[in-house]
Amino acid sequence: MNQVWRFDKVGDKCGLIGPNAAAILGGTAFWISPDRQFHSYSAGGVVAPVSCTIRQDFADNLAASQADKIMASTLAAYGEVRWDYPDQRDSFEVSRYLTVVAEGPDAGVWSRGRPMGGVSPARTAMVDAGPAPNPIGVSEAAEVYWHEQGHSADGGPLPWFIQSADVFLDENAAVLVRQAWPDVADQVGAVQLALASRLHPQGARTQFGPFTLAPGQETLDFKASGRLFQITWSGASAPSFARIGRLAVDAKPRGRRG
Repeated sequence: MNQVWRFDKVGDKCGLIGPNAAAILGGTAFWISPDRQFHSYSAGGVVAPVSCTIRQDFADNLAASQADKIMASTLAAYGEVRWDYPDQRDSFEVSRYLTVVAEGPDAGVWSRGRPMGGVSPARTAMVDAGPAPNPIGVSEAAEVYWHEQGHSADGGPLPWFIQSADVFLDENAAVLVRQAWPDVADQVGAVQLALASRLHPQGARTQFGPFTLAPGQETLDFKASGRLFQITWSGASAPSFARIGRLAVDAKPRGRRG
């Protein structure tokens, strides 16, 4: 057989939104289509939509007529696929990203953010580790950055945060949280924990903290009441590093159901 290339149609209405909006991880292609839907395809399989829990935010805020600037990349060390894109809340240039864990025990988990909280320039090109020992990212100004290297911003403070959505501790009653048991491993530098609570999904938030956690700290005492809670972990030291596990709390019903 002398055929070198062959093109077989494997899907409909699932084209590519921009020339750089596709990446391959572990033999599977991931991309975004013009309708702002995420897809995947492995050789011999079928095109499958990738469920995205934060798709609405991306779809609503992708800068109009700037889809050709979306840039997909991979971080194989953590089984992640990432898309940097222009968000209309910032400008018409690439300013934010979202990632999905495509492999491993956390497969299907999505996150979003801005490079170093908006302090560092956005990435307009990236290449995974392989050609070099670490991933490399490039900014719009042609500045080249190592990724996943060290625990500081080139010797300076490394600002970071991770924030949860609202979670119910009890859907039927407000609770009083009196203590938290942090699960933070390999901590370097200060880590802060803050909570925001409210009684109803559309209700006003009440802030608690931030509270600073020392390395190895087993408990954190405070009082916070509500029905829905949002948790924020953050840090901004040099160096700065932490592996954050599940947060357990001591909570008691307060009896309020309104």
